[in-house]
Amino acid sequence: MFTNLVTKSKTFTSGELNDRLDFDDLLKQMTSDSEKYPDWFNELLLNKIDIDIQDNFKKIDMSRPSVGLSNNTPSTRFNHLVSKQILMGNNSNLNKFCELLQKDISGGSFRFGEGKLSNFYKGDSSYSLLSTSYYSYPTSWGKVDNWMIPKVVKLSDKLSEKEIDILSDFCIIFLTRMAKDEEYKFSNDSKDGAKKFLAETLQGTPVYNKIIEKITKLKKEGEFEIFGVEDNDLKKYYTKFYNDISKYIKLDDSLQPDLDYKSIADSMFKSMYGPGTKTEALLSEFKKLRSIRDLQKVIAEFGERKGMIGRSYNLNGWIKDELRSKDLENLNNILKEKGINYQF
Repeated sequence: MFTNLVTKSKTFTSGELNDRLDFDDLLKQMTSDSEKYPDWFNELLLNKIDIDIQDNFKKIDMSRPSVGLSNNTPSTRFNHLVSKQILMGNNSNLNKFCELLQKDISGGSFRFGEGKLSNFYKGDSSYSLLSTSYYSYPTSWGKVDNWMIPKVVKLSDKLSEKEIDILSDFCIIFLTRMAKDEEYKFSNDSKDGAKKFLAETLQGTPVYNKIIEKITKLKKEGEFEIFGVEDNDLKKYYTKFYNDISKYIKLDDSLQPDLDYKSIADSMFKSMYGPGTKTEALLSEFKKLRSIRDLQKVIAEFGERKGMIGRSYNLNGWIKDELRSKDLENLNNILKEKGINYQF
């Protein structure tokens, strides 16, 4: 029975596991009566897949790596098998997958603008875009469960810092304009389904924490690195980058792009200075604020200012003096609707 099954499957004898489904069927047949076989035989069956995968690693041409899944080269056959492992929650070869992922992205196959994400914000549409058809098994044209990257992210607590960094870089570029907005046929939300699905998967993982760390460093220090390439020019496009990312990941208020707080404070003062108050102009300035942090910065920038007569007042004093009760209620409602916990 053993000889016949091995000969029929050609899995053990070929030296290349080119059909994982065939191998699974073989295991099922041979282990269905496992109590009839010696322990050494059952152990051989259970371990053979990992042994042969390691053998296949030796055949990968690392100068031309790929994580594509068509079965026509040793490396893609290997990746086909690792994909199956990942989808089954097996973390045996996650580190190798991440290694190939980095080489594939940074190797130029996507014409990634010399590795600089900032180049993609300059309006040059000549670069290729990522899509979920990459890194899927066997294809993204199906259920979301066929997409490999979220599966790897879920297992990322088993990975080293280096591999978590690789996954975070991929997720950052996928959640920005470098990736196509795609839907999954089985997604409840047909708009940007792939990005939303990935963002949901990231929650509570080490990859999510690394993404926040990178965004924080860009916002506070102007430093950014992706796939080993420094891209400090991205700080020039931080507002656009933030808008892309924050559509899918909720970021702390401190990471929001800075507004021109002085200009807002000056406009508020101008709308209240002199005879009469330009109420609509004043309220429109408050509508620009996004968080309590923005309001605090405007209050600080406003300071104390003197009117045509009398002494100087801070912003709260000016508002109290210039707005009627109905207008003051409208202002407070604007702040409340924005989730700003402050009332004039």
